[in-house]
Amino acid sequence: MRTTIKLRWHELLLIIFFMLMFAQAKSQSTSPGTYGGSGYLGFRLMKQNFSNLNAAFASNNLPQISENILAFGGGGHGYINKLIIGGEGMSYELADKNNGTYTTQVRGEYGFFNLGYLVYNKKNLMLAPMLGIGAHTMIIDINDNTIENFNQLLSNPKKGTRLKNEQFLMDFGVKADLFLTERKFFAIGLKTGYMFAPIESEWTDVNKISIDGPSLNADGAYAQLHFTFAGFSK
Repeated sequence: MRTTIKLRWHELLLIIFFMLMFAQAKSQSTSPGTYGGSGYLGFRLMKQNFSNLNAAFASNNLPQISENILAFGGGGHGYINKLIIGGEGMSYELADKNNGTYTTQVRGEYGFFNLGYLVYNKKNLMLAPMLGIGAHTMIIDINDNTIENFNQLLSNPKKGTRLKNEQFLMDFGVKADLFLTERKFFAIGLKTGYMFAPIESEWTDVNKISIDGPSLNADGAYAQLHFTFAGFSK
């Protein structure tokens, strides 16, 4: 099945901006409830399952990639009473792997549209389950280390390649924000959850042509620490 998802974290920021503007307008409402918005920056630690990919790399004498990912990014949400709407995006770059002959370089992005429900809002703590719908994009550069000079590269330019994988993801998590200010302006937050890929992903080569490849199982649990700035109606 062909699945191409082109959702990027910087595009999500535009969505977040408009959501926050809408939430800010709602914050002027005189009806009871929680109205406002928040934005945050932080990092997410994940354990991914790349066993199929690494098995293919090992059989072709290529360095295997790490399954431990530390991603950095941020997001924002609008609060309309108990409903939470927004998005988040994160990117990562893994340490290069070198086996003497080849080097693998890996980087990627996660981006999600979020829906949540505020189940607890007392004093300085806000707690909400969150659903994320989005995508993961991974880019792998494979380089031949035997290239020694410019002319050698020109004589045989096929000394490296780039692989790209795009995968639809769903994110189920719970987000908690502990506010350190009385007016709920600044908070330290924690989010834990699980990412699930319900559809088989697609590989493309350096020429953006679809190719067969091992399944990339991006399923896995994560823990996220973030720092939140917010504004809510009284």
